[in-house]
Amino acid sequence: MIHDTEALTPVEDKGGIYYKREDEFSLPKVFSIHTGTNARVAAILAKGKSGLTTIHTEEHPQGPLVAAAAKVEGIPCRIHTIGKAARRMPRNPHGATVVLHKSEEIMLTATMADANLTGFTFMPVNLDCSESLASIEKQCTNIPDDTGRIIVCANDEGAVARAILQGMETHGKKAIIVVHGPNTNGVASYFRLFGPDEWHARVHIQTDPPTPTDKDLVWVGNTF
Repeated sequence: MIHDTEALTPVEDKGGIYYKREDEFSLPKVFSIHTGTNARVAAILAKGKSGLTTIHTEEHPQGPLVAAAAKVEGIPCRIHTIGKAARRMPRNPHGATVVLHKSEEIMLTATMADANLTGFTFMPVNLDCSESLASIEKQCTNIPDDTGRIIVCANDEGAVARAILQGMETHGKKAIIVVHGPNTNGVASYFRLFGPDEWHARVHIQTDPPTPTDKDLVWVGNTF
């Protein structure tokens, strides 16, 4: 496993299909259960900060992961969630304070207000922050030049795929990015707002994951 946030995660060639093993990044020691892109971003955000805060939902159960990153750095963490999601999470994961809300609408507003009040750094569930984009862009360095398609699951609103696209452009690599997941409208809207003007020529968005073929690269990003 890799613990250095600056290290490149490996690319494995399995029968002509590439796998970008972002899941090889792990928080150290007893926190090694928390792996992947989210874990690396949480570790980056925790460095030199007074505290971390995040949102924990059933779709994005990242509260314990962010709490673990905070504990590694010896800083406090505040997890905002609602009742149903909280029942599936340890009571105080890694010593974090859990703040319960009655609805997701209230939670979103209250979390940002809480972050402003405490001065804690907020980790967004969709990874749409400058630290995340820069980290993912760097990870594109070792993507093979002959990659035809990059297959990435959008369990966010497209921020990871956007960072991969930027990384490919930065490192002079030519590949189509296939973004799959249920929120196709949200991903398309995200790229229209934040992607380059010509994004539609490089990004294909679909609900179901495609079957990888020769020279495709599967982005293995997270454990949830």
